[in-house]
Amino acid sequence: MNWIKENKIASAIIIILVVVLAIVYLDKQPTPTSSVPQENSQQATQNNNASKVSNLYKQMLPSLPAHDLYCIPSKKSYCTLEGCEDVEANIFILLGQKKDSLFLARCDNKPCDVYDVNLIQSGEFTSFETKEPHGMLFRTSNLDQSFIEVVTLGTDSFVSNGYCYKE
Repeated sequence: MNWIKENKIASAIIIILVVVLAIVYLDKQPTPTSSVPQENSQQATQNNNASKVSNLYKQMLPSLPAHDLYCIPSKKSYCTLEGCEDVEANIFILLGQKKDSLFLARCDNKPCDVYDVNLIQSGEFTSFETKEPHGMLFRTSNLDQSFIEVVTLGTDSFVSNGYCYKE
């Protein structure tokens, strides 16, 4: 106690430093309520994307090639060297078999682009690789039927995620 009385200036500086450090620390802590609306907004956007593409699939179903699975993206990103940004998902994927080969079709409101593919099984994942190089990767999970599709455009890429369903 005598030290505090004798060193009033040093005591005041220590108290000020503790208060400033506490304010800086508390200011840097994330607030849980601020991330909830953003997460809800992202989920709503993903649901909206999936709904739009699913409706397009249902509209086009009579004109689509026969298929075993269809895959609807809920999220799509466009990535460059500067980073990635969310874009509207507008393509759905069909997986099926024609005569002696498997195919993957990328479809939108125009006719589908159909590619012959090889099937590669690795644990719980199945990859579909185009027989001719087209700069794309398509992989599904046998655990939950989720998928990822990566399509390159030069050094940029489109990355889509969603779920596949049986026809």
